Amino acid sequence: MKVDINNAGNGYIRTVRNQMLLPLKMKKRAIYDLSSGVEEYIQNNPKVTIDDLTTHFGNPKTIVGEYILSLDQDELTAEIRKSKIMKKAVFSITVALIMAITAILTTFGVIVYQSKLDVPHYNEVQIIDYGCDICNPVE
Repeated sequence: MKVDINNAGNGYIRTVRNQMLLPLKMKKRAIYDLSSGVEEYIQNNPKVTIDDLTTHFGNPKTIVGEYILSLDQDELTAEIRKSKIMKKAVFSITVALIMAITAILTTFGVIVYQSKLDVPHYNEVQIIDYGCDICNPVE
């Protein structure tokens, strides 16, 4: 469900989202919950400012800290572990791709260099006239 929020609400939610250093799944859930509360507050108070939202909901850093403390520690640990494994996997795949591309380009470069060495180069062309009348008819 798309939340309809004014500029102050978007700015407040953006500030909270930037403060959250959580795995994406948990961050989305927290921001969705906060967005619902902010939307409801804005519907009741249409001319709200970011200061009003901070007064009503709290400082963004405080919200993030309280949310992290309210999380199940086992779930948080599991999500962080998954996040670390994914980062390591992406890093390993990237390194493997870089190594494979380097090997292919090096092999291609060696083949091109070797082919230049195998072909003799002629710098001078010599035309030999054998004096053949058939080849050079006289008029």
